[in-house]
Amino acid sequence: MVTWSRESMERLNQITVAAGHAILDYYHGRKNYQVETKQDDSPVTTADFAANEIICEHLKQYWPYEIISEEEPLPLGLQADSTYWLVDPLDGTQEFVDRTDDFTVNIALITAGVPVVGSIFAPVFGSLYYGAQGLGSFRLLQDESLPSPIHARQVCDEGGHMVAVSRRVYERAAEKIEGLDSSFEITQIGSSLKFCAIAEGLADFYPRRGKISAWDTAAGQCILEQAGGGVWAATGEPLIYDPARLLNPPFLAAGPCGEKWLKVFFTR
Repeated sequence: MVTWSRESMERLNQITVAAGHAILDYYHGRKNYQVETKQDDSPVTTADFAANEIICEHLKQYWPYEIISEEEPLPLGLQADSTYWLVDPLDGTQEFVDRTDDFTVNIALITAGVPVVGSIFAPVFGSLYYGAQGLGSFRLLQDESLPSPIHARQVCDEGGHMVAVSRRVYERAAEKIEGLDSSFEITQIGSSLKFCAIAEGLADFYPRRGKISAWDTAAGQCILEQAGGGVWAATGEPLIYDPARLLNPPFLAAGPCGEKWLKVFFTR
């Protein structure tokens, strides 16, 4: 079992923010960056690697856990009950390249398949979201000196709810979601900010049908769960993490009572 203190959380947040500031050097043109295409046809940039170097160097300095990062070779020997870091140094690289501003730095600590610590920083907005078991979830905006607790809003009742979807699938998703329930409102949000929007009560649902990697979701799931919400696989079980399987099944992220809506999003 991992016991996480406020001091440890603050140290982790400093790492997340430092990586985000490094990304901004490239985004704002203070440094030049190159874009390459990975085997899965997704982009990767110099900014991804720069942020990854900062994160991995400092995580290794302070904590004895292995690191699974999108931009690192996979470590050997991790088991389903291991404790390890799950990192996306630049979640939303396409958003970075397209200059939509909706990209983040994601760092999560996983123990026995459960994300127990999560830290997310949106560099352009200067917004930091974080949470840990036993501490709750918080948001710190760039013009604030103190963090504010955040809580997901109830989704137990029928009625209009806000559904967050990725920008790249907006039109296709909007058509399908509006067919499920005409009272749904739909908003476009990039990267792990969809989880953060639900955790702070600005959105209610994030249904995901397509493939998405574990490092894209783990930090957001922790923050949402500690804010009172949850993430459920389409089959109804809580979404869990296994180092041997780094692609998530379809899932629904939502506020309290969200699992009651699984049939709405996945069986029609």
